[in-house]
Amino acid sequence: MSDHRPQILIVDDDAVLRGTLAALLHLEGYRVTLAQTLEEGQRAAEALPDLVLLDLRLAGGKSYEFGRWLARRAIPFLMLSGETSSLEKVLTLELGAEDYITKPFDEAELFARMRVILRRQGAPRGALQDQLIGTARLRVESRALECQGETIPLTEQEFHLLTTFLRYPQEVLRREVLARDSGAQPLAAGQRHIDVAVGKLRRKLGPGSIVAVRGQGYQLALPVTSPSGANPAR
Repeated sequence: MSDHRPQILIVDDDAVLRGTLAALLHLEGYRVTLAQTLEEGQRAAEALPDLVLLDLRLAGGKSYEFGRWLARRAIPFLMLSGETSSLEKVLTLELGAEDYITKPFDEAELFARMRVILRRQGAPRGALQDQLIGTARLRVESRALECQGETIPLTEQEFHLLTTFLRYPQEVLRREVLARDSGAQPLAAGQRHIDVAVGKLRRKLGPGSIVAVRGQGYQLALPVTSPSGANPAR
């Protein structure tokens, strides 16, 4: 019988933290894989874990490049760090992290944020069909955009952010709505958090795809149709 429990990969060079987290996650019902170095983490990530808990400052350097590697493969990761500056948080979110939590952290808060990410990852895909968004095609099953022969993977947050826009075509959506539906944490790094998430999605859809409406929020500015050419039902 297959084991459907979420697989969590912890990449951290602190042996005490790794062991403590692993024990707590096992109690919460997760399967856990441990890695001490970026090299070990990358080998373990080839198995496509459901979520990676990644230490920002591993021995031998920061983890930005590994984070980019995970983002390119649409493997969700949550960054763990002792850094508290907003700039560090913004840089981490821009490279593709689903979330950021500072050490020392409360285990209940960490688990709550993990559940948000895993819910987004495991959300049913049948409710939404492939869509044409401007010249790009959203592939729901693979959670990727296809544009001019190129496949552009979406992170879990970007996918849910985009589907929120698709549910409310041509409407201006407040940051609070986007944060609630995409699982973003706008207060974690100020309003900049949701702005970063929208900015990453805009770059993948193309210039002018999402416009900011001063004092109100964001609006998807591209036409949306089904692959058959009919306007999708709202």
